[in-house]
Amino acid sequence: MTSNGSVDLPSEEWGRVSTASSLVGLVSRYVIDLQQLSREQMPGWLVGLDLPAGWRSGRLEGRSGQPWRISVCGPQPDGGRDGCETIAVYGYSGAVASKMLLELAGCTLVDLGAVDIETVPLVSSPADRIGAVRSTGCFAAAGLWIWAQHSYFAARTSVPGRGILIQQSVFVESSRRAVLGPDVAMLSNVVLNAFVGAAGSGP
Repeated sequence: MTSNGSVDLPSEEWGRVSTASSLVGLVSRYVIDLQQLSREQMPGWLVGLDLPAGWRSGRLEGRSGQPWRISVCGPQPDGGRDGCETIAVYGYSGAVASKMLLELAGCTLVDLGAVDIETVPLVSSPADRIGAVRSTGCFAAAGLWIWAQHSYFAARTSVPGRGILIQQSVFVESSRRAVLGPDVAMLSNVVLNAFVGAAGSGP
């Protein structure tokens, strides 16, 4: 990650990371019309979520289809970054079962050859009205070991037959994981608590 907050990987590494299997891609086979939401379509509870001190908004350099939020932590003395977070939000027609989330959550890490992969459920409800899971692991990229955490949140919306799928990904250089542990916990809890609160107030 570069000093301006953009993600900077060699082309071959970017190709490997960007073409890895994704839960979103796999889920699209089982629902209808899964598309990334525009800013105008974004749920109000996602707007203005807090960031830890020392984190700021960033961007993916030269890439289309920007996530809803990109945040970066740093800089390091060499101008690099210690970690980053992305949040992408999708709408779809159909249903995403909690069991499906749990079975597919680790697919990206598996494709990247990650080690120490662990997937845990976060939230479930009767009839799969809402569900959330989290998968973590470490993979090698650009000569570094990266610790990654992918959290997925699915819920029915107030529009009959429509749902929302949120992917929050956090990446931290493994050597900085202990230092940034509290920041990762804050990033994770802010989204999870907001999701549960919004789902609890919904239909």
